[in-house]
Amino acid sequence: MPVDELTQPQRPLKEEKIKGHRPSGKWPKAAEKREWETIKKDLTKILEQQVGTAEKKLERMGDIIYHYGEERFGVNKRRSGKTPPTQPNLGGSKRSRYLSEREGS
Repeated sequence: MPVDELTQPQRPLKEEKIKGHRPSGKWPKAAEKREWETIKKDLTKILEQQVGTAEKKLERMGDIIYHYGEERFGVNKRRSGKTPPTQPNLGGSKRSRYLSEREGS
């Protein structure tokens, strides 16, 4: 067996990004220790009740935690990706406006 194969760690297959992004949850602040203890106890009970192989449990864990937070605390509203322009669009980029002004002069 060549030495290169032993020293090179195997890279995991690149995971495809999931289409559609879930809105973030309104979780409590980190300083709210009592609330987080309650969350920890609740999620521990829910996750211990899951049956199946360890891999199947891990696959479902993220969804379970997300839905718990969604039901208990709600989710943040989605923000639009673009902010409205602060100035009206004056007909293209600065360079195109500059060139059109020079031509008109």
